[in-house]
Amino acid sequence: MKFITKEQMEIVGLRKLWFSIAIAVILIGVAFMFINGFNFDTDFAGGISLQYDLHKTLDKAELDNIREMVNAVDGITVTSVQKSGDDSSSVIIKAADASPEVVEEVYNVLNIAYGAPVVEEEEETADETTDETTDETADETADETADETTDETADETADETTDETVEETADETADETADETADEIVETTPYETTEELETVEITYGGTEPIEVIAESRISASISNEIKRSAVVATVIAVILMLVYITVRFEFRSAIASILCLIHDIIIVIASYAVFGIPVSSNIIAVMLTILGYSINATIILFDRVRENRKKMGRTDFGVVINISARQTLMRSINTTITTLFTIGMIYIFGVHSIKEFALPLIVGILAGLYSSVFLSGSFWYMLSPKNKER
Repeated sequence: MKFITKEQMEIVGLRKLWFSIAIAVILIGVAFMFINGFNFDTDFAGGISLQYDLHKTLDKAELDNIREMVNAVDGITVTSVQKSGDDSSSVIIKAADASPEVVEEVYNVLNIAYGAPVVEEEEETADETTDETTDETADETADETADETTDETADETADETTDETVEETADETADETADETADEIVETTPYETTEELETVEITYGGTEPIEVIAESRISASISNEIKRSAVVATVIAVILMLVYITVRFEFRSAIASILCLIHDIIIVIASYAVFGIPVSSNIIAVMLTILGYSINATIILFDRVRENRKKMGRTDFGVVINISARQTLMRSINTTITTLFTIGMIYIFGVHSIKEFALPLIVGILAGLYSSVFLSGSFWYMLSPKNKER
């Protein structure tokens, strides 16, 4: 295949092939958007954010374990889990909206795994309450019985009745009070244990209860504001790039570069649907990074095209683009490979939240390489007057 060799690589002449490949990839991505939809994180869809201090330094394995435990609770879907704090002992869990009962269940599950039970009252309360109730009941019963007994048998009856009543009443009161107090004195977590905990082995993994740092709900209004910020940031970046390339080169080349950026953005957005990546506020950073990376690769090609047009005079513009693409191909590939090495290591060894950021970057960088090499020059050629020679 001659067109894949550097010396005879054809860009403009095979532009229909390159456009077809790009359109096919975009259509597949759009199909996944409609079939799978998007997994919107709490930043975009609203939900809950839970932060707990587990009193333990957390690593990647611990965060994965926490995600599995929380997802096992009925009624909650975790979108992200990340550590925080100076000593990495706190965890921030973001999930779709859940009821207060489910939030309590999440606390209980984590407290069993990383915390310890909480003693609400001291057991001595039961004994003290029993003694006080017995004494008071005995005195009251004795007085009432003695008043009702008259004549010569009053003393004897009072003594017998008092003794029997005091003993019976004291015993009954003591038993009732002890039972009621004992029911209240249980070792438990700050939340009531629900039925789901019956399937979990009650073996506490820490020496003190985990601490609730924050439990908040992200409203739809906040998530809508984040969506607007993402769109505004992307639009402003595209406009500034359009102005810059127009000033440095020409307006037709600026339009060509914007078409390439649209190609890259669509593919990056589609990757969220294809791989089920949660759409969070990270998408803003991903988009801006890809826009900057892709436009830089495109400018490298356009800069070489401008230089070669001056050197080659009236040579066909398509030939100039092909030669320029061959000259910049290895530079673009080497730059991409170097970047992918770094981001690839981040994806392999990073925690789950980092992987959700790195994977769209990898997709976007590959899309940017393709568009800058195979699409940008063809777009510029198509937007220029036919058979224009310089």
